[in-house]
Amino acid sequence: MKTTSKVARLCLVAAIAALTHIACGQAIPTATQRLQLSTFGAVTLTASGIQNGSNTSVTVGGDISFLPVGLFRPSISIRGTFPANTVSTDREKSYALGPRFEYPLRLGCVHPYFNFLVGRGKIDYRNGGYIVGNHAYLSSVSLIYSPGLGMDVRITDNIVLKTDLQYQYWKAPVSSSGSISPKVLSLGAVYIFDFHNGHHPERSER
Repeated sequence: MKTTSKVARLCLVAAIAALTHIACGQAIPTATQRLQLSTFGAVTLTASGIQNGSNTSVTVGGDISFLPVGLFRPSISIRGTFPANTVSTDREKSYALGPRFEYPLRLGCVHPYFNFLVGRGKIDYRNGGYIVGNHAYLSSVSLIYSPGLGMDVRITDNIVLKTDLQYQYWKAPVSSSGSISPKVLSLGAVYIFDFHNGHHPERSER
């Protein structure tokens, strides 16, 4: 299972590199907007942190972005992750929100960012529950802290490719330490809404 997961992640990295090379030659700058609304969907691979388990999930979310402040463009980000296939003893579902800060590179179409999300997560333990001593845990709920890094690659004014990596902290009673640290990798696409209705009086690199 570990080998399969590593191969899948290497393939994702290779795909991202190739798409970045293609996209940067095709990217089109967008209008400067005081507020920019976007929504995204992604396929997510999660190393669950419990018995080397993994979840394949769907992540959906959105961002409200503001005008740049200094070197960074701040946003408010919200997302939900829902497991679709589980190869482990647990299924992890979560909702989170928090600030995101984007740094537009001189390359124009590549926009790395970092974020810090806080939310709520639920773990459903499979196969009749998770046995610890005399206790069988069927589910548990936790506050989640999730710092992360990502990169958006612009294809057109409205379409962006996204890769995103989150390091999460959950409380989990089934762990001897009382906590777990899932690693979450997402690859998907973003749609940016255009409130200029096709009229772009002013252009910027983004």
